[in-house]
Amino acid sequence: GYIPDGKWEIVIATDLIVCDTTYRIEVKTQRKTSDWKWFKGEIHSHTLNSDGKMTTQELIDAAKERVLDFIFVTDHNMVSSYDQSPDEIEVFSGTEITTYEGHALALGVNRVIDPRLLTDMKTTSTVIKSMGGILGIAHPFFPGSPYCGGCRWTKAIDRNSFDFLEVFNSGGPATLYPSLNTPALITWFDLLNHGFKVSGTSGGDIHSITDFNENWLPLRVYIPSLTLKPLLYAIKMGRCYASREPLSFNVMYKDKSYSIGDTVEIDSEKDKFKVVMTSESGKSILLASSMGIKEYKSHEIEDEFEAEGMKWILGITMRKGLISGFTNPIFLRVRDNH
Repeated sequence: GYIPDGKWEIVIATDLIVCDTTYRIEVKTQRKTSDWKWFKGEIHSHTLNSDGKMTTQELIDAAKERVLDFIFVTDHNMVSSYDQSPDEIEVFSGTEITTYEGHALALGVNRVIDPRLLTDMKTTSTVIKSMGGILGIAHPFFPGSPYCGGCRWTKAIDRNSFDFLEVFNSGGPATLYPSLNTPALITWFDLLNHGFKVSGTSGGDIHSITDFNENWLPLRVYIPSLTLKPLLYAIKMGRCYASREPLSFNVMYKDKSYSIGDTVEIDSEKDKFKVVMTSESGKSILLASSMGIKEYKSHEIEDEFEAEGMKWILGITMRKGLISGFTNPIFLRVRDNH
């Protein structure tokens, strides 16, 4: 599969080999020189092929008008076709697996996923990974029947069976009641507190042009090139944030800067690290972490924290009392010096 840039270790197990053995390892690598950058897109959208109100081309045109770099077309229980011209917005295939026990997003797949598979999340995850895709839970706490049968996730949330959690959805009932996202955020924080590196995403759940509303938050992903494999990997690994306007979020430790999705190796629990965050659109900032939430009445902050008890930290921007952006976490781990 796709192997991102970074430091890697090769581990060879020698079980049952009892004689003297010599190993020779040859590693051939090739790294293309390219500028990493933030790309802006939407990963949850629908067309007339399922329950959307736009043709695929109308959806793509609407995304281009909003200066998106990419969009995933995720019609319910089907994979929609599309035409793509050079030098235009990148369009990727996907599907929203729709059942009466919840909806799940399969990104990067080009074949229909039998919704009956969703009765076993592990099987579904295996099938999607075999296609080169990733799996996420959509709007887990939306109201179910009679508003939307199956929209609410009623299964156990098994961390080992999905790659991302849609913690912010701005379509459907969330257009009128953004607080429907609050339990998804709480569930996300709980998973992070239990040591799971879960990626949190936004979803416009675009069905019509009006779903590009004032609460809509595109997903911004940090990758070297706008191709499918690094895009999916970045979403899975949490190297992304949701915001209409650009924002920055970094942890500074011993003169080194860490970005969204990184893990900081801390020498001692008594060590301190600095958090720096700026936002163009937010009127205030919340720093959420394994130690709680701290509010700042500013769009730009710089604050210092002690590492003890801190497992993760992320930023949330607020405007008019509503979330206007959020980052994925930066994780912290105290070195084992024994």
